[in-house]
Amino acid sequence: MGTNFENNRVIEMEQLLTEALKAQSAVKPGDNRSCEDYLKLQSAIQRLADYYESPEWKRDFERDEKGEIPKDIARGVLSEDGIYNMLERNRDILDEIVGSHKIVVIFPGIGYHSDKPLLYFTKKLARENGYIVFETTYEFPNKPGDIKGNREKMKDAFEIAMEQAAGQLSPLKLGGCGDVLFVGKSIGTAISAYYNEQNKIGARQILFTPVPQTFELLMPGSTQTTSDGDKATGSASGSESSNPGSTIVFHGNADPWCPTDIAIEMSKELDLPLYITDNANHSLETGAALTDIANLETILGTVSNYIKEA
Repeated sequence: MGTNFENNRVIEMEQLLTEALKAQSAVKPGDNRSCEDYLKLQSAIQRLADYYESPEWKRDFERDEKGEIPKDIARGVLSEDGIYNMLERNRDILDEIVGSHKIVVIFPGIGYHSDKPLLYFTKKLARENGYIVFETTYEFPNKPGDIKGNREKMKDAFEIAMEQAAGQLSPLKLGGCGDVLFVGKSIGTAISAYYNEQNKIGARQILFTPVPQTFELLMPGSTQTTSDGDKATGSASGSESSNPGSTIVFHGNADPWCPTDIAIEMSKELDLPLYITDNANHSLETGAALTDIANLETILGTVSNYIKEA
């Protein structure tokens, strides 16, 4: 009758398929919230796609044909067209969402996730301006402290995160979206810059506390791969961009991950508006709560104006 592991796999995949079909029935074109909720399911749908193309699906299908799966286990996931039809519908829905909405993609840092202040409020501002939000996630084998200052580990972390983010973003085909905004934090700024260039997305970018490698990846014709860890902050001082409105940078002049002279020199060379927050670390925080709140208001005011410029 098959092993418990094999039967549990069928149960799990059946649950994912049921969830995906329910979401497809609920999504409404033009309704940002339902479209955003649907995008959150893409990692689960990708798991179904991987299963459908794997030897495990074929084995489970054959076990079902032989009557080896208990009859009380639902197995629509093993029908000839169950997953296939869902995946075809998924492509159509994604094409419709990407083609008719403004999308902001969040690239968090290693320890600075998307519910921390800079990213949390940037998401809210984007939604207020009609964007739907897609958040990338990645897992790392090392802690931020193990990566800082170690170029080899930074490079490894970048490549790991880049592969994971690319896998999550590829089904969206963002090149077909008329208004894409990338928001990166720390190592996420390097991933944002690299993915944008490699896939010719043409996204505008908000870069919170970029690591030095991010600037290298923003250089015209750059084909490098890089990385880094996490912490942040920003306030004022800028320049005109050769690609007006395309990218803005926020940096704290007490950021241990990126020397301020590098941030200033590279921003000037690339013609990027640079907003510096005094005494702020890699999280754009100073340690004084009221100062940090005031700085956050200044930073987010700049972010709000930038988002509205589109």
